[in-house]
Amino acid sequence: MDLADVSGVLVGAIGIATGAVAIVKQRAQARHDAYDDARKDLDECKERGDVLEGKVATLESTADALTSGLAKCESEHRETRRAQDLAMNEARSRGKLIDGLRVEMDELRRSLSSEGE
Repeated sequence: MDLADVSGVLVGAIGIATGAVAIVKQRAQARHDAYDDARKDLDECKERGDVLEGKVATLESTADALTSGLAKCESEHRETRRAQDLAMNEARSRGKLIDGLRVEMDELRRSLSSEGE
């Protein structure tokens, strides 16, 4: 092999090496771009996660407020029911008292009418 052959082989080897370096650089750039895209996606997911956490906190707060309001309504309903029961009992008692007074008035009328005869 003479110098021209060695020179040709070296030029070919340099060309192959240069091509290989270009391919490696291209792949490295593709990985770097993929990493940047993945990082952006991760950041967006974190932002969405923060937004969702805020919404969940709001929903939990709303649920707590509704639960508290419901408990208050139930308590007020029980109190109203007790007041209605007491009012009904009072009305029944007064009704019985009125009925008793009517009976007494009827007896007095009969008594007065029989005395007047």
